[in-house]
Amino acid sequence: MSQIPRDGPIPPVLLPATQSSQQLEELALQLVARLRAQRIAPLPTRITLSRPDGKADDFPEFRDMMPDKWTIGSGYGPVLDLESVAKLRLHPLLHPILCPPSANKDHIIWNMIYSPTTAMCVRENGQDPFDKFCLVPATFPRVLRLHLVSRRHPWEFVVRAKDKSAGVTVGDMLTALFRYLSVGLNEIDLQSTSIEHRQAITSAHETRVQTLQPEEELDITVLDWMVDRTHFAGFVHDIEYLERQFHDTPSNLHFVLCSESGPISV
Repeated sequence: MSQIPRDGPIPPVLLPATQSSQQLEELALQLVARLRAQRIAPLPTRITLSRPDGKADDFPEFRDMMPDKWTIGSGYGPVLDLESVAKLRLHPLLHPILCPPSANKDHIIWNMIYSPTTAMCVRENGQDPFDKFCLVPATFPRVLRLHLVSRRHPWEFVVRAKDKSAGVTVGDMLTALFRYLSVGLNEIDLQSTSIEHRQAITSAHETRVQTLQPEEELDITVLDWMVDRTHFAGFVHDIEYLERQFHDTPSNLHFVLCSESGPISV
């Protein structure tokens, strides 16, 4: 307990002219008692805090103080490598805008024959251009690498974080996907599929050339292999498909590209 007087310095005490040791002792005890009763600050009252009931969403004042897990930049949590994800048995959560579209849900629209900079994020109050969402983290927790596969082609793509301090972003995923889909196919690839599929690939390639009207000749690419399924429809973690594809337990960082047919325009 503090011994500092609450009301300022102690006033002078007048001692009797004649005093014995017993009188002085009694006077000292009286003085101490008076100081304790009148001048010393009382002990603070202990306040018991009760634990609030309800969910975190019931307390928006706390939610607004905490950083969102999809915050852009390197300030939210560690960025994990493949080994850490496997060792901790984590299943990273994909950003909602990268998931298949559904009603009343933000999602990306993009015809993959065009640059990812043409992609738009559809929201309740309008659309955001690519540069508004490209730096958003692609997963939580954030990771250094992701693997992409598709039901429409047999190849696996690897996406690496452009900025290792921020992890793989939405822009990293779309840019890497576009780059891989633009890889040219050789004759061995084309001979590995059926005649009907080769004819469909050739037709898709001709349509793409007529649409883009490039200055240089375009190779037949992985995107042509997908024929008319050129519209981005999100990613999923389809564990059953991945186990059939890899014949063992796949990495938790594998995601399956979903695509659908649609108009050839952007």
